[in-house]
Amino acid sequence: MKPGVLFFDPKDSLREALNVFIQARAVDWDLFFVTDLSQATEFAAHPSVHAVVAEAGPGILDLLEAAPNKPSAVVGEGAESDAFDAAFDWEDLAENLDEFLAGSFAPSGMPTYADLQRKLFLTQAEFAWRLAMAAEDRDQEHANHPIRVACTAKILARTLGLSEQYQDTIGLAAMLHDVGKLTIPKSILRKKGKLTEEELAIIRTHCLNGHEILSTPFPGSPDVEDERDNESVLAMARVIALQHHERWDGAGYPSQLKGEEIDLAARIVAVADVFDVLRCERPYKQAFPEDQAIDMIRDESGKQFDAAVVGALLESLPEVRQLIFSLADPVRSNAA
Repeated sequence: MKPGVLFFDPKDSLREALNVFIQARAVDWDLFFVTDLSQATEFAAHPSVHAVVAEAGPGILDLLEAAPNKPSAVVGEGAESDAFDAAFDWEDLAENLDEFLAGSFAPSGMPTYADLQRKLFLTQAEFAWRLAMAAEDRDQEHANHPIRVACTAKILARTLGLSEQYQDTIGLAAMLHDVGKLTIPKSILRKKGKLTEEELAIIRTHCLNGHEILSTPFPGSPDVEDERDNESVLAMARVIALQHHERWDGAGYPSQLKGEEIDLAARIVAVADVFDVLRCERPYKQAFPEDQAIDMIRDESGKQFDAAVVGALLESLPEVRQLIFSLADPVRSNAA
């Protein structure tokens, strides 16, 4: 069986040039030229197709997602930049295809869509973690709180039966739930003892401030997404930052939302956040024993918290317990 290469060529402008180029190299490939995007997307997943070359344009991501583990290249005037286009000039493209399609179709230097997705995910994770650490360092003693909350939220999302994409997204977005603490004075965050009413009012601004930080448009970017669109990490992070102190009974802040008016991601993070705070030492309190912390969470089921999310915590408690143990905050020196 010859290795197959699918060429998505909506303008039918590449076929002649490609045929001449490939014949000159005497390559032994099956070439499939498709001009219709829906047909190309369906055909990309077929076993006879081992690599995908597509002209850049609308809908290209749908095509690449249809064959996530097959090498892919995007070429043409619609590519994102000259540098990106040059990376897949015809000579380099042919060499990469040669390497991949030879013999047992061993992986080559040609990236798959899944490779690019993994790289993007890791980049997003590092960015979210670094920003969360910047906010949490102002609280000084709780360096791992953001990642514990994020990992717990991901566990709860899985226990609730939510999709893998949702789990991955909340696992990043939840790290930024307290990013608004960047705007809170350190003297308040690090205060040992009870906060005054004025200080509590300042603390509570971190929800609106965090939402604002994550909503400031990037210059030249499209308009901010609808806040109910949880397809992107940033969109979910915004709503979590804003709503994670709302209460199921409507007595929370900043907007006194009630029940399912509160986004599900924020309801999940609310439970993960409070449970982690209860289980870990803070300047103003000692850590509560697990059984006492669970009793406090259970008592607030249907009042502060969504009962379904509380149920997910109880169901996944052994895994969450191990998570808190493995990601305990480092012991800091009191030396100046």
